[in-house]
Amino acid sequence: MKQFKPSLIIQILFLIFSITLSYGQAFTCKADLKYSMQPGKNIQMYPSDFIDLSNVNDKEYTLEIKDQNNNVVVGNKINYSAQSKIYTASVTNISTQNVCWTEFSVLPANNAHPIANCKANLVASVAPFVVTLNPLTVNQMSINYVSLFLNKSTFDCDDLGENKVKLSAVGADNVISQCECVVDIQDKLAPIVVMKGNVSIVLNALVPYVLTADEVGTYSDNCDFTSVQIVPSQITCNSPNPTTVKLIVKDNAGNTVSASTQVSYTTTNINHAIACNDQIEIKVAPTSIITITPAMVLEGNYSCNTNFEVKLSHNGLNYPKPELNWDDAGKTILYSVTDKNTNNTCWGHLNVIKTDACNKPFVVCDTKCPETTAGDCSSGYTENDNLDWPCGFDMYVCDHNLIKKVSPENLFNFHGVALKNTKPQIVNFDCNTILMSYTDQTISINGINSLDTKIIRTWTVLDWLDAKTYTYVQVFRVFVKSLEICDTKPWNTPFGDCASGHTDTDAVEWPADITISFGTVSLIELRSNPAVHPNDVEPTLVENCSNNFEKTYSDQVTTIDNDTKKIIRTWSIYNWQTLQLATYIQTITVAIDGINQVCAYTYYGEPIKDVNMGFGLTDQTGCTEITIPNGTNFAITPSKLGNAKEDVDIMDLVTIYEGILGIRELNPYQMVSADINNDGKVTASDLSELKKFIDGQITWPDNKVWKFIDKNYQISNTGVSTYTEYINTNDLIYNNKFIGIKIGDVNGSYSAEMDANSPVFTVIKADDIALNKGESYQTSLSSDRNQSLVAVKLEFDIKNKGITVQNVQSDVLSGFDAEKNVIISEDKIYISWAINLESTPQGISLRNNEDFIKFTYTSNKNSIISDVLVLNQEVTNQIKQSGDVDPADVNLFWDLKIVNGINDGAVSHLNVIPNPFSSNISVIGLNEDATYEMYNGAGIKIKSGIIPTDGQLEMTELQNGFYVVRIFENGKNPSLHKLIKLE
Repeated sequence: MKQFKPSLIIQILFLIFSITLSYGQAFTCKADLKYSMQPGKNIQMYPSDFIDLSNVNDKEYTLEIKDQNNNVVVGNKINYSAQSKIYTASVTNISTQNVCWTEFSVLPANNAHPIANCKANLVASVAPFVVTLNPLTVNQMSINYVSLFLNKSTFDCDDLGENKVKLSAVGADNVISQCECVVDIQDKLAPIVVMKGNVSIVLNALVPYVLTADEVGTYSDNCDFTSVQIVPSQITCNSPNPTTVKLIVKDNAGNTVSASTQVSYTTTNINHAIACNDQIEIKVAPTSIITITPAMVLEGNYSCNTNFEVKLSHNGLNYPKPELNWDDAGKTILYSVTDKNTNNTCWGHLNVIKTDACNKPFVVCDTKCPETTAGDCSSGYTENDNLDWPCGFDMYVCDHNLIKKVSPENLFNFHGVALKNTKPQIVNFDCNTILMSYTDQTISINGINSLDTKIIRTWTVLDWLDAKTYTYVQVFRVFVKSLEICDTKPWNTPFGDCASGHTDTDAVEWPADITISFGTVSLIELRSNPAVHPNDVEPTLVENCSNNFEKTYSDQVTTIDNDTKKIIRTWSIYNWQTLQLATYIQTITVAIDGINQVCAYTYYGEPIKDVNMGFGLTDQTGCTEITIPNGTNFAITPSKLGNAKEDVDIMDLVTIYEGILGIRELNPYQMVSADINNDGKVTASDLSELKKFIDGQITWPDNKVWKFIDKNYQISNTGVSTYTEYINTNDLIYNNKFIGIKIGDVNGSYSAEMDANSPVFTVIKADDIALNKGESYQTSLSSDRNQSLVAVKLEFDIKNKGITVQNVQSDVLSGFDAEKNVIISEDKIYISWAINLESTPQGISLRNNEDFIKFTYTSNKNSIISDVLVLNQEVTNQIKQSGDVDPADVNLFWDLKIVNGINDGAVSHLNVIPNPFSSNISVIGLNEDATYEMYNGAGIKIKSGIIPTDGQLEMTELQNGFYVVRIFENGKNPSLHKLIKLE
C-alpha cells in the first residue's frame, strides 16, 4: 500500500473541498440540437442556446463555435448554407471556468420545418421586482411548431433597458427555428414613501440639525434609488417650529414621489455657562479663508437665544475678523468666545496647519476625453490622473427659447446633457485649490439663415497650489430642429436638399410603400408586424417638436383580385405653428387570403379560448379560422360563457378602490371591467356591487361575464368611453382582433392556463420547526422586505390533516378579524384581508422580517411544519402593496429548513472505498442494484451506468484527478461522493 505524507493528505482534503465548491457550479450542454435556417438569414448564437438550464444569463458565460474544419465562427453568427453543416459549441462559465461542449446541426429550411416569427419590439415592466415573459407574448404568427420557448423569460431590475430575447419554435422532428425580439424592460413603479408623524428633535444652536431620511419617513422601491432628498435637510434656530419637511425619492427609472411631515424642535441651555475646547487644529489651504465660528470651538448644547462673539489674537495683536488663511499656517492663535447676553467668556488656542490633502500633487496629463480608450499619459487619456475633460456632443433644440441656454448648468438642467460632459470632473483629489473657467466662441453652421451653431468652449483649470494652468478645447453643436416640411419622397430615398424630394433637415420622414403578406393594416397592427419597418408604419415627426403637428390619414380601398387589395393611404400633417398643411400618398398592398382568422386576447396579450365568433370557437391560440362568401358583409360579435366568480376576488376590489381614490390610474380596459353596473362610469356604486358579489350576497349570470372590444378602436383614459363590440367582415384588412374583458377582473388575473400570466412575485417567510404529536405551537409569517400592504389573499393546504388550527391572528394588519378574514377547515386555511383605503390609503407599513400573521395550532403527528403547511399552488396567492402597483404573487420560504428524511425519501448510508483509489472502487451498503453518474472536476458528466449489488465498479480508464459520483437508490435520496484517483 502506498504511504502518503501528512502534507499530501492536507492538499488532497483541500482539493476535495475545492471540488465541492466547483461542483455547485456544474452545468451540462444540450445534445442533438438541429436548427433550421431560411435563405438569406443568419443565426446569432448565445450560450443560453446550448446550456441545459432555464433563464441562463448569457453575460456569465463565453461561447466559442467552430465549424467542421475547426475554424472559429466569427461573432458566433452562422450564415445560411444550402447544405447541412455540423458545428461544435463550447460554453465556459466565466467565474468557475467550468466547460461543456456539444455538436449541433444547421439545416436549410424546408416546408416541413417550423418558422419562428417574433414581434420586433416589446415593452415590459418589472412590477414589482420581476417580469416573466410568455413565449406567446413574443410570438408573431410562427408556424409549423409543436412548442415555443424563450432563451430567457424572467427579467429583473438588473435587466433594465433593451434585451435581445430569442424565441425558439420547435417542430415535430425537434428541428428548431429562431427569431429575436428586443424587449425593453422598464421600471414603471414609483417609490413608496410613508412619512412619520410627531417627529421631534433636540436642536443645538451651535450647529444645524441634519435630518436623515429614516428620521422623517420610510421608503422603498421596486428596483433601486437614484436619489433620496430631504427638503429642508437641516433645521436651525431660524427654521419655523414646526418645520414642514418633504422627503423626495427618485428611482433609477426617473419615477419620483414626495411626501411631507412636520418636524418640531426644542433647545437646551446648561446654566448659561459656556465651555471652550483647547488646542484645536485648524487646517488651511492656499485659497481658503476660514471663519472661526462658535460651533468650531465650543463644547455642549446651547439654546437659540444665545448671542456669541468670537475674537482672535496672535502675539498680543487682535485680528479684525475671526478669519484664518494660508498666511496663518504654523501659528498658534488665541481665541475667546463671549455670550453677549450674559457676558460669560471662555478661551482656548488654535493650532493652524497646512491641509494634508494639499500635500499631494494635482496630476493632469490627459489631452482627450474619456470616450478615448484608456492608456497611459502619452495615449491622450488615462484613468490615473486627477482630471477628466468633457467630451463633445450634438444637441437638438426645438424650443427657440433654449437655443442660447448653454452654460454647464443649463446643459444639464434644460437639455439633459450628461454631467460628465458639462464641465471637467476632478477625480480623487480633495484639496480646495482648483479653479475652473471657460470662454466660448460661437460659430454659425449650415448656412446664413440657419440657427444651428457650433460652440468652441475653451476650458482653463488653475491649480493654485503650484500655479500650473491646464487648457482644453471642447466642441459641441446645437441644431435647431426645423418645423418646415418639404419632403415629397419616402424616408429610404437618397438624401439631398428640399428640391431633391428628400432631406434629413426638415420636420418629417414619410413612409415608403409596403406589401403585407400577413397581418392587417391598422396602425396598431402595423406597429407590431415584424415584416414592416417602423418607418413605414406612419410619418415620423421631428423629435421634441411633435406637439406642433396634427397627423391624420384617410384610405381608399380597391380590389385587385380575389386575394389582394390595395389601400391608397393619404397622410395629412398640419403645423399649428406655421399653419402649413402637407399631404403624402402611401400605397399598401395586402394579401387578404392571409386574413383568414379572427382572434381574441386580453389587454395584456393572453389568448382567450372558447370565444364564440359566430362561425366557430377560438382555440388555445385565441383564434379561429373564418370563411366569408364573396360579396358578403356581416358583423362579427364575439361572446363567451364563463364562471363569473373565477379570478374575481378581493384584489380586484382593492384595485377599483384605488382607482376611485385616485391612488392609481385605471387603463381604459380596466375601466370597462370595473363598470360593474354598466352605467358608463366607475363609482362607489360599482365598488359596492363588486363587494356584494365577492361576499356571495349576489350572483351574476354566466352569459354576462365577458365583453369584447374591437382592438383597433381607441378608447380613452378619461372614463368608460363608448367602444365598438363588433368587426365588419369588410373591415378585416384593418383589424381581426378583439380585446376580451372579464367583468370584475380589474387587476387582469384571468389566465387560460394557470400561471401563464404571473409577471410579479413577493415572498413571505416562516421558521421551520419540528412538531411532536399532541403539542401546541405558533408559527408566524413575516415579510422579506420593507413594504406597505393594503390587501392579502392566501390559501394554505394542511397536508394529511397534520395539524389542527385553533386561531389565525394579526397584530399588524389593521382591522384584521379572524371571524371575518379567515376560513379554517381540517385541510384548508383561507385568509382574505384588505384595509380601508379611504382612511388609510398609504397602507400598513411592514418592515423587513416583521411578523404580520400568526397561526396557533396543535400537531396531530410527529412531523415538521414545512411538510404539513403549504401554499395551495392551484390558486393565485397574492399580496397587494399600496400605490399604483399590481398585486404580487406569493411564494412561501421556510427559514431554517429541516430536511425530513422520512417524507422526502430515506437517507442513503452508502460508502465508497478506497479513496484515493488507483483502479477500481467498491460501493458498500447496497441492498439491490443502483445507478450512478460520474462527473470530472469541471462538473462534466463522463460516465453513468448500473452498480450491481456487490458494488464493484471498474475505473481503470480514468486519468489521475478528482471526481464526483452521484448514486441513485430506489426510495432513497441520491448520495454524493468525492473521490480522488492516484496511481
